[in-house]
Amino acid sequence: MKGGYLDFSVNLNPVPLSTELLKRINKEMNSLLSCYPNEEDALNFLADYYSIPVGNIVIGNGSTEIFFILPDALCFKGAIVVMPTFWEYTISLERSNSKVIPFYVEEKDNFNLDIIALERFVGQKVKEEDIGAVYLCNPNNPTSTLVRGKEVIRLCNKFPKIKFVVDETYLLFDKDYRQLSLISTAISRQNLVVVFSFSKFFNIPGARIGVCVASNEDIKSIKSQRVPYGLNGVGLKMIPMILRDKKYAEFSRDLISSQRQRLYKRLSEIPYLKVFEPRANYILVKIVNAKKGDATDLCNFLDKEGIIARHGANLGLGGRYVRFTVRTIEENDFLIKVIKKSFEQFRS
Repeated sequence: MKGGYLDFSVNLNPVPLSTELLKRINKEMNSLLSCYPNEEDALNFLADYYSIPVGNIVIGNGSTEIFFILPDALCFKGAIVVMPTFWEYTISLERSNSKVIPFYVEEKDNFNLDIIALERFVGQKVKEEDIGAVYLCNPNNPTSTLVRGKEVIRLCNKFPKIKFVVDETYLLFDKDYRQLSLISTAISRQNLVVVFSFSKFFNIPGARIGVCVASNEDIKSIKSQRVPYGLNGVGLKMIPMILRDKKYAEFSRDLISSQRQRLYKRLSEIPYLKVFEPRANYILVKIVNAKKGDATDLCNFLDKEGIIARHGANLGLGGRYVRFTVRTIEENDFLIKVIKKSFEQFRS
């Protein structure tokens, strides 16, 4: 809930951390606040958890800090960004005076990335521009589409001088997370950078925990750009606590998987919506058959009924798109009920 509203606009896990875990964090709060943060224990835990060398990992004050460091640390004069996508990639690149070159996925492909088309696009642009990187959100936000790791590796092989920056924040929600992630691949590649945040999956955006896995050389460059003592001790202490809670992860993935399919099916039954098949914990829809009414009308109607949704205009799409986060069965049912109610209004 957000101010009495059901918030379907922010892609957070609806499952709260366990009371026991929160008590443990609270118990150590005084000692954490009275000391400067030390990331060594958290780094060693992450290295052990993902079975990778500690020298291939850097922790950031959220993934945001990492994205804002990358362009300068890795000298990106220009970057191709697969769009529509998370706005921070573009903002961070522009702030470093890096040229942003968009590559748009198309609705006719249900917003799935055409790897062959991207390969051709990159091949053409490297002849014209100084391209240092390609940014890819996987699964993508807001389209909720997934690219297979082997396709990303193919691009890495094709363009060895270009860094491929892959944001796997929402991959944490997938039951096949370990099999799909490129984390273990990034440590042996000079041109693959994997970034992810724990904010969404563990519903802890205030803890500001972001992680980057890359070659040892790239990690050194990224660390050199960080602000001294820029991490917070509470977030660092939480890393082993949340990752050890296997029951939370399993329950969350089961819930999101089942409710995503259920919500997708029920939204697809509404005549005036085109629903794009999701792979993340959110679903993108397009208003297509309403005689009147667009995303603004729908979002305003939902707001009056106590629901916040994300308007497509804020996602780089347009006035007929809306994105919904997958929540609990009761909350999802209420969302469907209100959307159907709005449809009756649009028809009148």
